[in-house]
Amino acid sequence: MAVLYRKYRSKSLDELVGQEHITLALKKAIDQGKISHAYLFTGPKGTGKTSVARILAYQLNNLPYDESATNLDIIEIDAASNRRIDEIRDLREKVNIAPTSSKYKVYIIDEVHMLTKEAFNALLKTIEEPPEHAIFILATTELHKVPETIVSRTQRFSFKPIEKSKIISHLRSIAEQENINIEDDALEMIAEHANGGFRDAISLLDQVRSLSENIKKSDIQDAIGAPSTKLLTDLWESLKKHSSSTKNLLNQLYDQGFHAPIIAQNLLMLAIEEHNVGLARMLLEVNSSHDPKTSLLLLSLAEANEHPSKQIEDTEAQQKPVSVLAQKPKTKEVNKEIKIPAKVEKREVPSSEESDLWSKILESLKEGNHAIYGPLRLAKTEFNGNMLRIGLAFPFHIKRIQESKNFEVLEETARRVGNKELNIEVFRLESGEIPETKPKLQDIQPTDTDESLMSDPLSIVKNVFGDAQPL
Repeated sequence: MAVLYRKYRSKSLDELVGQEHITLALKKAIDQGKISHAYLFTGPKGTGKTSVARILAYQLNNLPYDESATNLDIIEIDAASNRRIDEIRDLREKVNIAPTSSKYKVYIIDEVHMLTKEAFNALLKTIEEPPEHAIFILATTELHKVPETIVSRTQRFSFKPIEKSKIISHLRSIAEQENINIEDDALEMIAEHANGGFRDAISLLDQVRSLSENIKKSDIQDAIGAPSTKLLTDLWESLKKHSSSTKNLLNQLYDQGFHAPIIAQNLLMLAIEEHNVGLARMLLEVNSSHDPKTSLLLLSLAEANEHPSKQIEDTEAQQKPVSVLAQKPKTKEVNKEIKIPAKVEKREVPSSEESDLWSKILESLKEGNHAIYGPLRLAKTEFNGNMLRIGLAFPFHIKRIQESKNFEVLEETARRVGNKELNIEVFRLESGEIPETKPKLQDIQPTDTDESLMSDPLSIVKNVFGDAQPL
């Protein structure tokens, strides 16, 4: 029995689903003869990066795509297992050899972010001055790990998560062709679990097709290890009420083999259904925590200080210190009418620019580094010239951001997005208060993602939880 994912893998750019912005651009470039010497495909796993790379390699050489065939002029390299400088030096020596029978010699380097620093430096020289017959196609799920010197010398294409409706439609088509009887709610659950990736969706369908003559939602729940609806609902109600039974219910789920990120993900869906934005925001942080189990337990015990179950009104109330800070000049008696306009004039334009810069930094981090994007999306920031101060409420969030590798990613992203060096300082917010000595401190307003909690719950799970899988 053939593996469904390989059987239904796209064999042409026209067959690729959900990445029309990429296939259209590539087809036009080929038709017009505007071929780049290097391409960079970025995006989540299972969205078609490797498939497009292979198809493009064949189309550039005017060859029919044949996945089972071997072509000496199309070389695939797995950077995860060929990451050292020796392998790249070998590539540099061979790249100058003319193609055996094709117009171009195409190198596909998958998971390129796995290369060592020395290997990247060696690859850079080749990409800077490649032979006319050589084309490089790089693919990665972690763009932030690819040096900017490499990125800037390629044509970059960002693969986005596939829409849920398109995944369901594609799965239904496969099920019909394979004579698989599966209910619509089961298909919907597969699509939700796939987090925007076709490969995971088709693989799960392949996994459950032998379980029953008529596949139901319960079959999918068993396959992916989803908690029972009743136990999850009891936990949700207990969590909202800060009941003493919360810990016992959590332990029951742990005893059944469910891990904290999976529990939090399911609780998040319930929070979204009830429009409980306050609790949803805190559940978003569990998966990216160094210790998700402890984070989930702390969340259940947070009634005294955090009040996570309050609604949007509480979120607005938490912004009160910022409002008071902005109004302080109004309390001064002397030159009151002069100082108020001056305060507004100073804040309007810079605040907009700073907010825009911070939003761009967050957007860049979200694409490739959920571990630090999670805490930072709830941070309060202050810009003062080349100084960026980031305020966080939880000590474990501060510890995570200050880890060497995470802080380097943050600094590099800020430098790349802002086109300047920023001195970054991370500090703890005390009881939600903002230091009065920092008049430019600003609250990050709810993003489009926050506002879509009610209208598009799946996108929240995909964007923040990333590729979390049940264990």
